[in-house]
Amino acid sequence: MRRRWTFLAALLSLEHGAFAATAVWFAPTEWSFGALFLAWMILPALTAAIVCAPLGYPIITASGNGLLAASILDYLLLFHGYFWSVPVEVVVSLAAIYLLLGVVLSASCGAFVQVITETLDTENGTTLKQRLSTAAAKGFKFSLLCVAISTPVLLFLLQASTEKNLVLIVSICAVAGVGGGVLVALLVGASYVSSRGIP
Repeated sequence: MRRRWTFLAALLSLEHGAFAATAVWFAPTEWSFGALFLAWMILPALTAAIVCAPLGYPIITASGNGLLAASILDYLLLFHGYFWSVPVEVVVSLAAIYLLLGVVLSASCGAFVQVITETLDTENGTTLKQRLSTAAAKGFKFSLLCVAISTPVLLFLLQASTEKNLVLIVSICAVAGVGGGVLVALLVGASYVSSRGIP
């Protein structure tokens, strides 16, 4: 147990440090800022949720990482002026919005891991291969649903910015979303079976 927490703390420190350094070094704006924000809110949250899945509270650890990531981002943006200058009158509102989005996105990642873990808990007496197949199938369905919900929003945003190659970009995002969901599901399944010594 202690070794797992030490490993998790070291891994999360590296991830948050790398994102903070990237934010300071490149000071991204517009789409690049959006990509940084999403990656920062999602990747550490997934890391925490996957490692903690066998312990039973991935949503809490994922949400905590979202809160931490958004707090660091708020500090860099609002107090040091990275990315772009922010009028004083909107500082508090913008900070609250980023914190809320960070927690919601991260909690969703934790819920994704929780759903897969609970599915595996109901698969009693199965082998490693069967459990991984179950996790992958659940991850595929869950991520496909997420892609179906998010695609209209993505289409609207891209059309509003008169983005070229609209179909290609949306297709790549959809495939990446589903593939990423299956990969995360497999990692959750592997973490689950390794913690329980399933052959």
